[in-house]
Amino acid sequence: MKIISIFNEKGGVGKSSISILYASWLKYRHGVNVGFADFNNRIKTYRNAEIEERRKAMAENPDMAPFDTASAWPIVSISAAELNELEREGCQVKYAKWLQEKIQDGALREFDVVLCDFPGSFELGYKEVMNYRLLNLVVVPTEKEQFTLNSTLKVIKLNEFYRQNTAVFINRAKMNLNNVAAQYYKFGRKLNDMVNPQVPLLPDIVCESDKMSTIYKVDIIRSTFSYPDFSRPELAKAGDLGLENLFIDITKELQKCQDIPGTAPADLSFVDRLQKNSYGKQITGTRFPEYEV
Repeated sequence: MKIISIFNEKGGVGKSSISILYASWLKYRHGVNVGFADFNNRIKTYRNAEIEERRKAMAENPDMAPFDTASAWPIVSISAAELNELEREGCQVKYAKWLQEKIQDGALREFDVVLCDFPGSFELGYKEVMNYRLLNLVVVPTEKEQFTLNSTLKVIKLNEFYRQNTAVFINRAKMNLNNVAAQYYKFGRKLNDMVNPQVPLLPDIVCESDKMSTIYKVDIIRSTFSYPDFSRPELAKAGDLGLENLFIDITKELQKCQDIPGTAPADLSFVDRLQKNSYGKQITGTRFPEYEV
């Protein structure tokens, strides 16, 4: 089993949305047995809201095909009682201890990949999760805005021992391709100047267009029961170009990581057979030659 988190300290950069899409891509597009460790309780909230919306839609349209919640990727949430118990024990590494216990008692044994969705802070032991080596890969979404870049650098510096297991990508780029390319060069220099890591800057640019404010935003971002077919022109043009290319690169990074000790090996070899989509925006000539496309 491999454990991954899409994380940035700053909120609103797309952690939960990208996590939902990535889990759905693994599960529904490629049949990977994927689960969710939901420390933020946002994923569970999204799913419950989606179930309620679909029930309403089915009540209004009896001909609508039923959906099977049992086949959706499972969510393992840390409950208030569990959190209170950890606090009662004086545990300062709450997430790390909870995750270790779930691994040891077999609650996560069935999964090939587990995604962890953390709140946008370093509280409750995120740092210890890193120090305890409980995450194979941390993928950091960032944006051009300076405050977000600073938060991204904080995450990378925190992941001092995880530099080989950390990757960065630009999300929600609302700019022309040349400006994005310039930002890549600037960001790469800043990374080297401040922390000198060997952190891959993935070339995939997720561009959310203004059209995402329509129904497509609900279909693409919030659905935990399906993954959109981006080969459909209306969806490809609606926004989030580059998502599937990003997921291919993330999975290749995850494939390189060793499995969590004490768990069954995860087979992610399917990624070697995938080809990137031509409509996804990517950057060439980056300062990370292994990711040039």
